[in-house]
Amino acid sequence: MCLGKSVEKAIEALRRIGKTKERVEELHKMLVEYQHKAVAEMRSSVFTSDINFMEVMEKAREEVKGKSQLDALLKLAVMGVSPKVDTLREQVQESTRQHLFRNFVPEYRVNEMGKVTARKPSMISSILSNDSQKIEEVTRAEMFKLSRLYQQIHAQAVVEPARDQINLEHNVYPR
Repeated sequence: MCLGKSVEKAIEALRRIGKTKERVEELHKMLVEYQHKAVAEMRSSVFTSDINFMEVMEKAREEVKGKSQLDALLKLAVMGVSPKVDTLREQVQESTRQHLFRNFVPEYRVNEMGKVTARKPSMISSILSNDSQKIEEVTRAEMFKLSRLYQQIHAQAVVEPARDQINLEHNVYPR
């Protein structure tokens, strides 16, 4: 069981027992600290990059600049490729090795009312369970998350600048 989940369960158990307010507060502070450290580690690992996005954006504009409307749209349609599944798997495995603390924390999805709608166990708890199916589930979830990040970056750094350039030259508007 992962550390964060263990602390959560301890807090729940102590609240049920009663007369343990000080210990609950102490554990809650510990949980918040773990979560804070995990978020800080994720931010540092995700946002450190040698990529100059301004260059990528300018290159996207140049790829469609000066072309006929059809040629520019065709060029836009073939810009970029999705990462291969094997590449995503390797990146997730490398991230797991490099950022151990982040892998202690399970993930939860909540709806607008704060209700948990989905849970993803931590990578560490899956590995420690020695359950290959659980490990694969968590790995694939991380691969999907990484692929969504790639899609967002591609849309913002390539598609949007190229689309803007096409609109600038050809006034392409939806009807």
